[in-house]
Amino acid sequence: MPGEHRFTSFGFGVSWLLFDFGRTPALARQTAAEWLAAQEDARTATVTVAFNVRAAYYGLAKELELRDVARDAVQQFQEHLDQVSEFVKVGTRIPYDETKAEVDLGNAKLALVQQEDAVLLDQAILVNAMGLAETTDWRPLPVTAPVTAPPSFEECWAQAQAAVPTIAAARAREKAADELVNAQIAALHPSLSLGFNYDAAGSSAPFPWSFSVGPSASWIPFDGFRNLYSIDEAVAALQSAHVDRAVAEQQAWLDARSAWLAIEDARRQLDLTVLQVRNAEENLTLAQGRFDAGKATSVELTDARQALLQAQATQVQTRADYDVATARLAKAMGSAGGDPNAAAAAPGR
Repeated sequence: MPGEHRFTSFGFGVSWLLFDFGRTPALARQTAAEWLAAQEDARTATVTVAFNVRAAYYGLAKELELRDVARDAVQQFQEHLDQVSEFVKVGTRIPYDETKAEVDLGNAKLALVQQEDAVLLDQAILVNAMGLAETTDWRPLPVTAPVTAPPSFEECWAQAQAAVPTIAAARAREKAADELVNAQIAALHPSLSLGFNYDAAGSSAPFPWSFSVGPSASWIPFDGFRNLYSIDEAVAALQSAHVDRAVAEQQAWLDARSAWLAIEDARRQLDLTVLQVRNAEENLTLAQGRFDAGKATSVELTDARQALLQAQATQVQTRADYDVATARLAKAMGSAGGDPNAAAAAPGR
């Protein structure tokens, strides 16, 4: 039998890329831009959740105020019924007035039940926006100080362009796509490296060894047009990123403009509702006086009460619209807080 022979070899090598016509730096910049886009996506989610919670909060506050209005209406119609019943007993009012008062009270109680159900629904919406699944009995604190928006839409839009996370993410992805094009173009050129290799081999120790140190260049002159097709693909991705960035900017402008106009509209309506409530209160006082004096019918008094309740409900609704509009403007300006001006002071902006 032939004798057994053992042969051993080992070695290692170290290579350092010296120059590749900017391909590696371009890939590094592409990765950094993608990382930034991911961070902006996370901030988009934060801003969206903050808006949903804030809008649900304002919605619950509105429904609670409307419930208080409905309760006042039940109390007022109950007092009116008691008053009319006494008038009917002494003969100063006809039975129709008492029946009308009972119907008005029934309608007011029905409206109160519907409003209480609306409160329960908005409580569920709020806890859902907060990521919970339970029954709560929260009562939001009233908003005492209105949030101030930027003095002009131009200033508002300027802040939004610098702070909206969707725009920042789209710009980062556009930058990443541009760097990928640069990297694919650079891949057409050769690369220069500096390497060190050490090898040892033999059948018995000590093994003969050798090492080499020196530069090396590598270049694939033809790869079946793979690099060229990769460049075409990268250019197409860059064009798509251009479109996505333009769409993001257009949508952000529309969101900011809509919220800005909603704030202006709600502010004017708030001033008007104050006058409407005051006028309805004066009309109710006059109608009550005429009814007590026997110069007004129950229908006229009921109409006056309904007008006051409607004016109060409109005021509550308009105030809620204003609060939600400010929250929507804050979201449109990239702020997770309730103040639209906070977007200009966002970290890293």
